[in-house]
Amino acid sequence: MKKKNVIKWLSVAVFTVLVFALVYSVSGKTMNAEKDLEEMATVTTASTQQNKIESLVLSNVDDLEIGVGKQDTGIYAKVELGEDADLTAEDIVFVSSNPEVAEVVFDRVTRANSVYCVIRGVTPGEAEIYAVTAEGELETPHKKVVVTANN
Repeated sequence: MKKKNVIKWLSVAVFTVLVFALVYSVSGKTMNAEKDLEEMATVTTASTQQNKIESLVLSNVDDLEIGVGKQDTGIYAKVELGEDADLTAEDIVFVSSNPEVAEVVFDRVTRANSVYCVIRGVTPGEAEIYAVTAEGELETPHKKVVVTANN
């Protein structure tokens, strides 16, 4: 009888140790899995932020004629964003190839992910304007701006 009790006691002890080992092993894997998921989320966020602007197009690339001292406010860059990305005023930069002839400055960002600019005629001549992402990854086709003295 005593031998049976010892065997039962040893069986219960081994079973208990195995249960504790299993619980410890599973909980360790769960913690590691959570840590791996956090690392993946961080990498995904960084990747999304780097590539958040998928496309950039000017609303109109036809030549524009504008008079000295006049301005045009109807030009905008249409931005297509990646999933869960937000557009800010700092994401798009407008550039004039000849700011002494035509200045181009940021105006506003709309809810439809359009970034507007204002083009001002400074002195008679020609310039090109375009939009580019802040990091320089994407650039729109250039738009010719002719500034005249008579308009």
